[in-house]
Amino acid sequence: MRQDEQREQFRTQLDEQSRRARALRDAHTAIQLSWNPPEGGWSIGQVLEHLCIANDSYLAQAEGPVDHAKREPARARTATWRPTVMGNFLVRSFNSTRRLPAPKIYRPGAAAREAVIDAFLARQEAIGVLLERAVDVVWQDSKMKSPVTSLIRLNLGDGFAIMLTHADRHLRQIERVERHVDFPR
Repeated sequence: MRQDEQREQFRTQLDEQSRRARALRDAHTAIQLSWNPPEGGWSIGQVLEHLCIANDSYLAQAEGPVDHAKREPARARTATWRPTVMGNFLVRSFNSTRRLPAPKIYRPGAAAREAVIDAFLARQEAIGVLLERAVDVVWQDSKMKSPVTSLIRLNLGDGFAIMLTHADRHLRQIERVERHVDFPR
């Protein structure tokens, strides 16, 4: 897919995720945000805390490649973006319905930070700003390290795809928590 088309899809996905997060903020009390399913699992707040932690690490790894990349507006407009093997694997795993253990560095504590939804929305805004800053960068050529292990190298487009697909996965998880029979109403 052409990079400029993918960027627009990412922007639409990002905007929808932010809309859903604002709806959570408007619809839920602190008790609902901190409620844990009795069979185990994270509360809505913990899910959002997990996303904040993960996005912080990916944003930190993506900033350098964007800051130091050669600006090539004409080439970036027509460039084709393809995920790396590992980037594709991660995105596909986030689209799976299988339960996946979070890496230790991404596990939230027993309680989420205050105003966790606003913190998540701030990360969403940062991703949007980074997408705009990367408009003249050829994503395929801009390499970044995985924040989990330096053995994995990704391209910049992988970083965006991972952050957005990861958020979609966990927003679906939040919907399951909300539908739980014991969820406080």
